Amino acid sequence: MGKNNTIVFFSDVSWSVDWSSRKRVAIGLAEQGRRVVYFSGLLSLWQRHTADWKNAPLLSRSAKFEGVEVVSPGRIYSTWPKLPWWNHVLARYETRLLKRILGNDRSVTAVANHPRFLGSIRSLDPTNIVYYLFDAYNLSPGWNSGLASDEKLLASRADEVCAFSEEMTEHIQDIVAGKLHVIPTGVDYGQFAHEGQVIAPDDLAHISSPRIGYVGRINQKIDFSLIHHLCAQRPKFSWVFVGPMLSGGLGDEDRDYWERCLAMENFHYLGAKAHSEVGLYLCNMDVNIMCYKTSGGWWEKGYPLKVHEYLAAGLPVVSADLKSIAGLEDVLAIAKTRSNWIAEIDEAVSAGGVGTKQARREVARQNSWARRAERLDEVIP
Repeated sequence: MGKNNTIVFFSDVSWSVDWSSRKRVAIGLAEQGRRVVYFSGLLSLWQRHTADWKNAPLLSRSAKFEGVEVVSPGRIYSTWPKLPWWNHVLARYETRLLKRILGNDRSVTAVANHPRFLGSIRSLDPTNIVYYLFDAYNLSPGWNSGLASDEKLLASRADEVCAFSEEMTEHIQDIVAGKLHVIPTGVDYGQFAHEGQVIAPDDLAHISSPRIGYVGRINQKIDFSLIHHLCAQRPKFSWVFVGPMLSGGLGDEDRDYWERCLAMENFHYLGAKAHSEVGLYLCNMDVNIMCYKTSGGWWEKGYPLKVHEYLAAGLPVVSADLKSIAGLEDVLAIAKTRSNWIAEIDEAVSAGGVGTKQARREVARQNSWARRAERLDEVIP
């Protein structure tokens, strides 16, 4: 039987987010010639104070962005937690909405990256199902027994299961055995592999070298105690953090160390930047670091989005000891202790660190989003 050209991509991240791996995967599938319908679910009244709610149309509609048909649910069709009967009506409406958008396409593959879409998939009754894990959801905040049960059902019904790392599926390994495909994050190589000297953004240009950079979301996965220690041990190095501060999940100790870092003269927090600007910051550091905690969180089982972005920039990289980056020891340094961190960063600053610029970039080139899309297109029925 031939492939289904049409994919309904059920995503737990709204298209309105500046950039996400979900969006990039959907765009990649569209670039492979698939018809992709991107749906992040109906709105909830609980979202009425968010940007998603404020920017949503009154009535549902769809429009094409970067080759993907994006469904924008109308505010009038929002779920209401206190009215189960209304939510039941909306579940039927959601199915009719998707089928209306699909038109005559009845041979459809559903790609879902969260078990909360199990009911939607059942109602749509697609020809094939692919469950694609982008995170270790079972270790994430808000996970409960209901989602755990739905995940097992979704994984069981799925024709194929994909994940950014094998570790993400350890808790359902018996279910996914024989149909698991590890397809990690990728990189838009040209956006990060700048040739020649690139002028640093104004807020970075005045910061003295050597610059030790972290670019990404700043949340509970960051080892704030380690960063404070490194700043104190190397006061002549400039420690530069770029990215949105997501303080909601931080404990008191993390908050305290973050505040201490902000008070240090050699620590610079430049805030969130558009994804299109990120490469300009990465390529103007001296060393880029992935300073994650290595115990007690969902991030341990993930595949860092930034690893191939860092490598594409070509500069030395020092990382925490994560299972998912095993095999990259030829192009980045792995620090297991605080003394390792100091030694590896010193080596990177003074002698260029592990690997060469060419070797790092070649690894990134082999892990582009385009290649990821080709692999995923092979897997999806």
